[in-house]
Amino acid sequence: MALIIADKTRISRDRLSEKAVSTKAIDENEHIEVNLLGQTDCLVIKKDHALVKFNYHPYANFEEVEKYPHLFKVSKHYGFRAAVSADAKKLHKFATPIDNFSTWRHKYWKIYHERTMLTIYCLFALFPHIDFVKIQMVDYISPESTSSELVEYQIAKQELGRFEKFIELKYMKR
Repeated sequence: MALIIADKTRISRDRLSEKAVSTKAIDENEHIEVNLLGQTDCLVIKKDHALVKFNYHPYANFEEVEKYPHLFKVSKHYGFRAAVSADAKKLHKFATPIDNFSTWRHKYWKIYHERTMLTIYCLFALFPHIDFVKIQMVDYISPESTSSELVEYQIAKQELGRFEKFIELKYMKR
């Protein structure tokens, strides 16, 4: 179970396929966008809960840009920034724009909801003393900043089924 938890909570640019050689790849495969723009920060077991934290991380260092040059562009503000899908760009152009962090979070749940639910079930099974699991998704306002936007999901052990329905209703296409 520990290996399942470790594998199913890992998102990062290290998971990008060698096929991710163009911005077109982002439009063709949502996994690329989720792993390009996000990274697992930590998995911590505490006295009464487990915490899984993901950072929305659109910024890149020079080594990452060299590895996937077509997936990054020069940012007006912070060095290099990862490209986003055409869908994300369209959503950002609405009269009330939908930010890229929200789009990324929705795509995460859309494609990884089953593996995330498996992780939550495994955490409760492996650590019976915990009462809930927290999943945090954080968007820092700049690469060096400690200021951020935080979206947190808190899943109580006795409400696993309800949480799963909540995710399906909120993030899955009906």
